[in-house]
Amino acid sequence: MVLDNKLDLTNSAELAKQEELLTKKRAKELFESGK
Repeated sequence: MVLDNKLDLTNSAELAKQEELLTKKRAKELFESGK
């Protein structure tokens, strides 16, 4: 079973890759904003 996701990805490996990229991007934004 594949979990629903906002990116409409059904490949769990691709979903994991995109999730990692988004997490890193968000962490970078938080770091640069000084929070």
